Parts: sequence; C-alpha cells; structure tokens
Amino acid sequence: MPITHRFDTTTGILFSKASGDITPEDGLQSHREIADYRSRHASLKLVADMRDAAVIASPDEVLAIMQAFFHIVGPDIPVALIVPDDAADPNPLLAQTQAFIEGGRMRVFHRENAATSWLLDGAPRSRG
Repeated sequence: MPITHRFDTTTGILFSKASGDITPEDGLQSHREIADYRSRHASLKLVADMRDAAVIASPDEVLAIMQAFFHIVGPDIPVALIVPDDAADPNPLLAQTQAFIEGGRMRVFHRENAATSWLLDGAPRSRG
C-alpha cells in the first residue's frame, strides 16, 4: 500500500507516509486504518506526509476524501499535512478548507518538525 503508518507512543502522534500515486481508494483505506489507531489511542494526533506522493484525484474527489476522513476518523483529531515546498497543487488548501467546514483542525506544513511542534503545542486553531 502506498500509505504506511507508524505510531509514536511517547508523543501520541501517528505518522502517515504516502508515496507514489495515491488514489481515492488508497485514501479511504488509510482513513480506516487511522480510525483503528484512533480506537486504541483516544488522544491521537496525525502527521500526514504527502511530500513523496502524487494524489490522483480531482478537486471534488479531494473534498470528498477529506469529508470522509472526518466522518470515519472524527472531526476532533488534529491533522498536520506536510506537502512539498514547491507545491502549486491546490489540493492541500482544499483539504484544509474542508477540515474547517467539518469543524476539524488541520494545517498545511512543509517541514515535519514544524508540523510536529504544532501538534505537541495542542494544535491551536488559526487566529483570523
């Protein structure tokens, strides 16, 4: 599977690493696996690293995948999404917008240390 998961018992962070071509079906399967971790770790936090992946989905499919995430996993899980520095792809911002609509907490980052720090600081909501 192009998405792997590693749980850090010290921080309570699940690190999901995607690589290669990611389809909507891959995303939904990953959501189910994350929900399984969530059932065993109530205060789960998620780092989703997409730097080595290409999402093969339309913008509408990306929104549907994110909507499904918050319905399968739950809206209260904080998510730090890591994308490449040069990402001109609108999908990460679409995902972040859908998270806001669903009442979730998601931020887009380019570096793992910034993503992890945000989660460990309590994943504060952005100030507008």
